[in-house]
Amino acid sequence: MQQPNLLLQHHAHMWVSDATTLEQEITTHLQQLFCKSQGCGTCIPCMQIREHQHPLVNAIDPENSYTLEDIDDILDQVKFKLDSNERRFFIFYRAQELTPACSNRLLKTIEEPHHGYHFVFLATRTDTMLPTILSRCFFKEFAQQQSDWPYQEIMQPFLDQSFEQPTQFARLVDKLDIKEQTSKEIIDELIAHFYKKLEALHQQDGKDITAMLKTMDCLVILKNQLSQLPIQGSSKIFWKNMYLTFHIASNR
Repeated sequence: MQQPNLLLQHHAHMWVSDATTLEQEITTHLQQLFCKSQGCGTCIPCMQIREHQHPLVNAIDPENSYTLEDIDDILDQVKFKLDSNERRFFIFYRAQELTPACSNRLLKTIEEPHHGYHFVFLATRTDTMLPTILSRCFFKEFAQQQSDWPYQEIMQPFLDQSFEQPTQFARLVDKLDIKEQTSKEIIDELIAHFYKKLEALHQQDGKDITAMLKTMDCLVILKNQLSQLPIQGSSKIFWKNMYLTFHIASNR
């Protein structure tokens, strides 16, 4: 017996994983829902979903943080009742970027929407999100993939906490064309990693206090970097300085 589509089990979802996995999961579930063949991947609805152009799926993915204007545009669209067999989906990419003001404006709508409206929040981490938003969503965490994107090499020293090759790292940074938005995405991935590590350390019977403190130090540094992201043309200097900051911290 075929299981009901996950998207239809609740009108508000919070899905958490790495960005690549989240994109694959939401695409697959939407294609299974709108495709007559339950996700053939080649028909017009499947292609529209993959390209974020399906008329019944709103993909919200602002370049920077969400704004109240973004939310008001959504609220204007969900004022109207749908036909009994009609469904519309609002997909919030990088939902961890929702500001408290934006989240608060969404609360009533995602709690009691008109029939047929569905809201899916895709986040790489949830520590920045309001508990009131999280409590109104069906929570699903997907296993993270081993990233094969070209910036995995940039992340690796921070993941391994190994900062003894600054010259090699500087050459790598000079070789890669790291955009400002990509810098933010990389730091988001690193923050998600260290939160998971901290959670795992907390759950251990014999708590490793030293490891926990070091992990918390990493999170402090990363969040500080997140508040002073590079301006256009300064990403290479930004990453070299960040490597140096971690190097100094690791030798304290």
